[in-house]
Amino acid sequence: MPRRAVLILVALLAAIAPPASAAESPVVAADFGAPLAPRPSMTGVLHSLSRTDPPDDRVTPLRLGLVRGLPWSAPYARGVSLGARYTLVLSDGWGMPGSATPWGGNGPPYADLDAWRRYVEAAAQRSRGAQIVWDVWNEPNHPYFFAGTREQYYETFRVAERALRRVLGADAFVIGPSTAGYHPEWFAGLAAWCHARGCRIDGLSWHELPGPSGSGIPPIDQHLTEMRRRHIDAPDVDVGVRELHVNEALPETDQSYPGEQLGTLALLEAGGADAAARACWTIAGSDSCYDNTLDGLLSPKDAANPTRSFQPRAVWWATRRYADGVGHRVRVTSSRSRILAIASSRAPDARTATVVVGYAERRGIARPDAAASGATDMHVRLRGVTALPYLRGARYVEVRLERIPATGHAALARPLSAGTRTLRIRDGGVDLTLRGVRLHEAWVVRLKHAP
Repeated sequence: MPRRAVLILVALLAAIAPPASAAESPVVAADFGAPLAPRPSMTGVLHSLSRTDPPDDRVTPLRLGLVRGLPWSAPYARGVSLGARYTLVLSDGWGMPGSATPWGGNGPPYADLDAWRRYVEAAAQRSRGAQIVWDVWNEPNHPYFFAGTREQYYETFRVAERALRRVLGADAFVIGPSTAGYHPEWFAGLAAWCHARGCRIDGLSWHELPGPSGSGIPPIDQHLTEMRRRHIDAPDVDVGVRELHVNEALPETDQSYPGEQLGTLALLEAGGADAAARACWTIAGSDSCYDNTLDGLLSPKDAANPTRSFQPRAVWWATRRYADGVGHRVRVTSSRSRILAIASSRAPDARTATVVVGYAERRGIARPDAAASGATDMHVRLRGVTALPYLRGARYVEVRLERIPATGHAALARPLSAGTRTLRIRDGGVDLTLRGVRLHEAWVVRLKHAP
């Protein structure tokens, strides 16, 4: 075909075909006139917190909902002073088979249940007066942490639960099984064991991790919905379950992506988790479980140059933007499973509303959409804008855009400005498009009164 004919054909096809962005661009829609019931903050840390490090100005803005660990790895007094619930992991003080000293020298708990009972009672005696969530054993389905059978774990749980209530009374709050990954068969088995033997489970707990070398956010919201239905709303066996805790989330491969961090928090909140914590891993040779970096949200302490200590990473900023609007959420939807968003009528103050969006990799979703790409345009539809008290009667709104790039382990002084627009309000809302949103990053849309 002659070159001129080819060019004419291409032009004709372009004229009749819809633009790619119109056909493929995801849509995020927020309605500020549709408030949601307040939910607790899903920010939480596993260990990685001392009595003084990191400084309060790096922790307070995150509105921690949970601190999980041991007194030496995450002090109780510091955690509760920050407004967080405190989870104590009993197994970490006893010992695990894969540690440098197997079982901490105590042997398997199921081999000497009397010794295990005495250990739990002593821990309970030391904690009198404290409000603690008691996590009996960490990841009993992982050979590094537990070498026994599932039934031996169930009995280990039962002995600990009975010992805690014997010392602390019926109000002691006990959770399990804190499995590595989502394993409904472990939850059902523990419930059946306790139903038959007279123990109580106050909260079911597990870790949302996709497995060795896995990446992408699992369908956390679906898991939470299913477990609430099966064990709280209409339990197969009633053993007192009233809360669901995802006390570790986000795999090692995704730990430094702001999009995945924001998306994980959004799914935890949407699914109705009662408490959650970020998982900790090794980052650039530093163990983020024990370097007081809030599980890698911050850079490590630099003794030679204190000004470089505990600097925010991109994931810290994504966490802060999530936390800004806790308790003030409004309805938000997304047309793509990999685009995850939260919207708040007040974030961080009464004269600012915010939508925070993360473009994240997903895993195990029931209805996967098109494959993730390097970048996409994103349409943002904001409705109910004039329902915001500071914009009632307004004709225009100022929209400020921020981009939180996926900068990995490097510090990020602050999110990048992506411009400010003044938009006319039509029928109570405004529309805009975010151009070139990249996989793994997060964007922030702030609504202010137009000057």
